[in-house]
Amino acid sequence: MKIHFLVVLFLSYVSFSLADFHDKQEFKGKDIYISRIKKNWFDALDYCRKKKYTLLTIKSSEENANALASIEKLMEKKDEDHIWIGGFQFRPDKPKAYRWVSDLKKIVDVFTDWAPGEPNHGRNINEFCMEFFTKKSANIDMKWNDHVCSNEQYFICEKRKN
Repeated sequence: MKIHFLVVLFLSYVSFSLADFHDKQEFKGKDIYISRIKKNWFDALDYCRKKKYTLLTIKSSEENANALASIEKLMEKKDEDHIWIGGFQFRPDKPKAYRWVSDLKKIVDVFTDWAPGEPNHGRNINEFCMEFFTKKSANIDMKWNDHVCSNEQYFICEKRKN
């Protein structure tokens, strides 16, 4: 009886902990997980790290396209969407000094897909964290944007295989 109870308890724990993410998406070199819950950027980073992942890093147009295909497949499209990824403004005094949280590489040295006019530091409202952003009224569809880190929104974690 005790073993039966422990098995049920364990399976319940696994079910609830995996329910925070949509199905895992596998791509060359990494797995990505899109959250079903909303967190601010720092809590999202912490959440990913506790699961042995990190926030999504995009190093090529192929990786960007794969992430966007996953979002398209797993999430309901809205007129405006915000989804955290793993970029952040490394130096607040330099508005375009963004880096990836996973390896601290300068984003401009890797690959970029910023929305027009971004990053703009929120016109001085302290936007230091990166997201995928959609705003259909502005004809922007899943481009990179800098945003206020304290906003609660969905996020994408990754686990690199190499």
